Amino acid sequence: AQEMPASLGAFCARQAAAYGDTIAIDYFQDGVRLSYRALHERSNRIAANLLARGCRKGAHVAVMLPNGPASVLVWFALMKLGAVIVPVNTAYGGKELDYLLNQSDTQALILAECYLPALEAMQARPALLEQPMVLKGGGTGGLEAGGPLPDFDPGYPVAATDLANLQYTSGTTGFPKGCMLTQDYWLLLSHSIGLMQQRYGCSRLFYWAPFYYMDGQWSFLSAMAIGGTAIIASKMSLSNFLSWL
Repeated sequence: AQEMPASLGAFCARQAAAYGDTIAIDYFQDGVRLSYRALHERSNRIAANLLARGCRKGAHVAVMLPNGPASVLVWFALMKLGAVIVPVNTAYGGKELDYLLNQSDTQALILAECYLPALEAMQARPALLEQPMVLKGGGTGGLEAGGPLPDFDPGYPVAATDLANLQYTSGTTGFPKGCMLTQDYWLLLSHSIGLMQQRYGCSRLFYWAPFYYMDGQWSFLSAMAIGGTAIIASKMSLSNFLSWL
């Protein structure tokens, strides 16, 4: 059994060294594939650019992106910084954002251009969010300026016990609650599920859960834990499901 990585950034680096050009994630509907090396080196670049913009360890960064390469790359970049991601339900409108972005003490916002109407509908936007980082066309935009970066060090330690997510519940019986999930929460969960997947000989795993939801996050991490390929749909389609398989 492998020793548990010291952080999610260390996990990403270890898998990149072990699996290199093996495809880690296949967004088959978009025709985009990310190898383990590309996932690591491209998220390094995003982390470096976010650091240059003032994003540091402990910063609360809300992310409102559809399933796609940008969502995974930004997620890992924030983990490498030791920042705290606040995943935002992409169905939220202005009223929901008023609650979530204020209650979570969000200090920065990364969102896809298609979700700008929801942001503009906010009545109580925090002053820090007047200049959100807007990504166009499903890409990472200026966040990836400079190209892949083989190594990245933020200049301070990032540990597995550091807070990783403020993961909001669905709020079925009241207002959503922000669950405080550490980096080792994701490491332990993904490696435990990975052990089960290895037992059944799995290597290509199909997922559709939205990335703002915890299932989307542990799904691709568990595939990474075994050096497999996560095949990810932008959203579930019952009429296409069997042909996808």
